[in-house]
Formats: sequence, structure tokens, C-alpha cells
Amino acid sequence: MTGLNKSDHPVKWIHISKLSVVWVKAQRPFSEVRAKKIAQEFDPDAFGVLTVTLPNGIGVYHIIDGQHRKSALAEWGGENQQAPCEVLPIDDPARAAEIWKKRNENRRPSTTVENFLLAVTAGYDNETKIHQLLTEMNYIVSSFPANGHIKAVAACKSIYQKHGIEVLRDALIVCEACWGRSNHSVSAFNINGIGEFLGRHRGYVEMDRLIKPLRAFGETRFWGETKTYKEVRKIATLTEATVGFLLDQYNHRNKKPLAVR
Repeated sequence: MTGLNKSDHPVKWIHISKLSVVWVKAQRPFSEVRAKKIAQEFDPDAFGVLTVTLPNGIGVYHIIDGQHRKSALAEWGGENQQAPCEVLPIDDPARAAEIWKKRNENRRPSTTVENFLLAVTAGYDNETKIHQLLTEMNYIVSSFPANGHIKAVAACKSIYQKHGIEVLRDALIVCEACWGRSNHSVSAFNINGIGEFLGRHRGYVEMDRLIKPLRAFGETRFWGETKTYKEVRKIATLTEATVGFLLDQYNHRNKKPLAVR
């Protein structure tokens, strides 16, 4: 084990042809999907520094941390690239594996809410527009369970991307009209199901006719009835089951029933 100083942790620019996972069992398996995603979204300022060992007898440095970034760099800029590397004075696989384990097992993945708010701060278009809508409707994006809080931002983004901001707005209005402003009323289940139903039948749905039976069910019973509907009819996803269940409820005793879409 070294000290925390410049001499023990030098940063060196190394040609990527000299960087490889020499000891496969001292690293996690390579994921081509992950590497391609990094390459597609490649940002040199976000690349960071790879962590490597001392070179072996043929001059190749084992990558302790950063194999996917190294692959993404090659795909993004070609094979004639150099990468900034923190070179640790290590020459055995056991110590390399130990460092990888310590660095990665203590990293807490960012939550969906954290990623969403960071995207808003960074000015991402979809997240910014969704956040503006939620703010207008007096919702706070938060994982903390409280009235007026919403954490189902992935569901919001899914409905927005499929059907637009107005459908998302209407889905949130229905949730609030039926079950109030608790964080449970604007759950991912409710937003996905109601948003998808409204998106498919946009322009044909009378909101009061939709809201009345849902309000009578209550949020917990609505979830339970939809789950049963899914199992009985052997529907693949809960969202599809919700759309079907809502259609049945909406069309019950309705002289102008909606068609399946």
C-alpha cells in the first residue's frame, strides 16, 4: 500500500494500444452495450482518468478501472488515441482486484430522481420541459414521501416522449382528481397506465367519465383490480393491462364507447 502523494499516483498519457485487461479475473466482464453507450454519448470533459497497473514485460498496462471508457474512446476517436491514466505501483492481479473491489463496491449509483434533477440543471430539453410542467402544477421532484412530491420522473418522461406534454398534464390531473396529491397518487403505475390510455384515445375521452369510476375505486383497489385483470387475461405488461381495464370501465354503460386502440 502506498501513500497519498504525487509520486505514488502519477498521471500519465498512454496510447490505448498499450491498455488492456491483462488479468480478466481481476475485472468485471466487459459489456459491449455499456461501451457503445458511452461512445454514443462521448464527452471528453467527462472522460476522467483510467486507473492502471505498472506495465508487464511487453509494455501493456492492466486496466483496473475504465475498460469501457477506453473502448469508447477508441470507437469515438479511432485507435490512435492516448488516454490519461493514474499508474499505480502494482504488478499482481490480487492487488488489482482488491482495488477494483474497494473502488466499485462503495460507489452508490445515482437515483432516478437525482439523474433527472441533474439533467434539468444541465439543461436537457425533455427533463427541463417536464420539470417546468411539474413546477407549474406545484409538484416537487423528490424521493421523500410527502403530499405534493413526485418521484416517478421516469414514467413522466416515458409518457412525455410517447404522447407529449399535454397528455402528461392530463394524466397528472386525473391522478390528482381521483386520489389527491399524495406521492402514491402520482406513482409510476398510475402515470404510465393513465397516460398511455389518454395518449391512445386523445381527443375522445371525457375526463369526468374517466375520473368518476377511478375515484370510486380508490387508488389501492384500482391497483389490485388492474393486477387481477392482467393475470386473468394473461396480458404481458401492467401498463397494457391498465389501458384495457380503463377502457372497460370507461365503456361500461357508455352510449358512446371508445374503440380499442
